[in-house]
Amino acid sequence: MRRFFLIYLVLILVSLSFFGCTGSSTFLTGTVKNEDNQPLKDVTIYLDGRTSKTDDNGKFEFRNLETKKYRFSVNLEGFYPYETEVDISQGESKLNVSLKYTTLTKARKRGYLLVGSDVTYPPFEYMENGKPIGFDVDLINLVAKEMGLERAEVMDTAWDGIFAALKTEKFDIIISSVTITDERKKEILFSDPYYNSGQIIAIRKDDNRIKNENDLKGMVVGVQINTTGDFSAQEIPGIKEVKRYDDIQQAFQDLEIGRIDAILNDLPVNAYFASTRPNIKLVGTLLTEEQYGICARLVDSDLITEINSALRKVKESGKYREIYLKWFGVEPVD
Repeated sequence: MRRFFLIYLVLILVSLSFFGCTGSSTFLTGTVKNEDNQPLKDVTIYLDGRTSKTDDNGKFEFRNLETKKYRFSVNLEGFYPYETEVDISQGESKLNVSLKYTTLTKARKRGYLLVGSDVTYPPFEYMENGKPIGFDVDLINLVAKEMGLERAEVMDTAWDGIFAALKTEKFDIIISSVTITDERKKEILFSDPYYNSGQIIAIRKDDNRIKNENDLKGMVVGVQINTTGDFSAQEIPGIKEVKRYDDIQQAFQDLEIGRIDAILNDLPVNAYFASTRPNIKLVGTLLTEEQYGICARLVDSDLITEINSALRKVKESGKYREIYLKWFGVEPVD
């Protein structure tokens, strides 16, 4: 009887060790690679409170796990953070990870910045002899060089689709006289301000009806679509029609031939057209106080940090003042 009892006890213990202690036979393995399918070694992997490091082939493993859900994460400089939930079951679970380069890393790998800009907005950005030129173009090239890059390559992009194109990674950043607003901050990151501006009214010189925004009642006012000029015009009561243009130069053409009565737009651009077209003048005072910033995707805080550092260096070196005088003919405004 005693012998039978001992045999029975041994069988129970063996059963418990085999069926009850599943941790020893439950594990997670996988690899970590970059976008180029190259293994990444010495990368720390986090699985809730546990850590593991990849070997020379990018492989990792966690052993003696419980059968439950874990939070898996990888944070490596130069790549976007990776995080997911893994459901560990008995036996071997596998997870292969491909880390995505940040925009800053991609720019460094290619050697230059890809920049979206609506190149129809002199003197900030416009085309001359098939090349984009202007204050913004000069500035972003100086910034790129301060970042250790060769240049900035400007891609002409219609204003109405420029933010959507940024989000779908058609380019790295935007510089296109973009006013910093709280609403836009919900969708994109801004650099430190690089230019102070505001909205002002432009009319024909022979038109004595309009002296300020109160005189726009019953008038047709031209704006560039989805700009702060557009938003400001919508807040002025009594305007007969807000006529929206993809290109501000088209608005000035219509103003000159009398298709519209006024234009509400950024001061420096309106001032440029008033100085280059003898039948255009500015009236009233600034309706808003605005600042321009360079735009990046919300995930690219490291890129904006680098851009801000480069902007400070460009200003400290005196190069910012040089291009400001070149394009606006006056000293920079603090």
